[in-house]
Amino acid sequence: MALAPLMRLRLLDAVTGMHPVDAAVRCLAVACQDLADPADLPLGQRDAALLALRRRLLGDRLRACATCAECGEASTLELSVADLLERMGGAASSPWEVQHQGRTLSLRALTSRDLAAAVAAPSPQRARDLLVLAALDQDEDVHPEPVSEELAAVVAASIAEHDPGAEILLTGSCSGCGEPWSEVLEPARFVTAELAHEGARLLADVAALARAFGWTESDVLELSDARRRAYLDLALDMAG
Repeated sequence: MALAPLMRLRLLDAVTGMHPVDAAVRCLAVACQDLADPADLPLGQRDAALLALRRRLLGDRLRACATCAECGEASTLELSVADLLERMGGAASSPWEVQHQGRTLSLRALTSRDLAAAVAAPSPQRARDLLVLAALDQDEDVHPEPVSEELAAVVAASIAEHDPGAEILLTGSCSGCGEPWSEVLEPARFVTAELAHEGARLLADVAALARAFGWTESDVLELSDARRRAYLDLALDMAG
């Protein structure tokens, strides 16, 4: 079922001026109130919820673009949200254990709260370290030294195995030169940008119909999408 127009405007309010990580959390808090605190969801579960929300609002088909690193040609992919959700699998089961240098490490899936802390880090190196420590459930004060490349790789590989939906990799071949390419689809960035665009478009519809017919925002939002488009066409004819 499509989301009501008023909810679309609430989602616009939720994402405006926000970093994608924060915008994703706020969108889910507004539109999916049956979820636990979205900031603490495993990233795969958060992104699955975002894609499901996007599907309810804009339909199953989405279009993604990638630019070839070799020739600069842009490629466009038509994707099914349902197929993406199936690829992502179920929710991560935390915690789990992994062996490293003779030790048993307990790991958990990363969350938006972890990403927000990493975004605020002073350097990419420190951001990576914070994510590794978060997955290990270790405080940075307890582990102040830089995380080794080897440990970071072990943690990243283990997270990819146990929370596969946390990274959605798209692959294809360049239509210009045939070079293979791969890109990561980030639902927090992609979906919240689409929601912002949808909300802005709806606001423009409200403004146009208010000018043409003197209607209030509530009047316009009570219309179905089809009737709103029909009235917009009438308004254009009247203006012409």
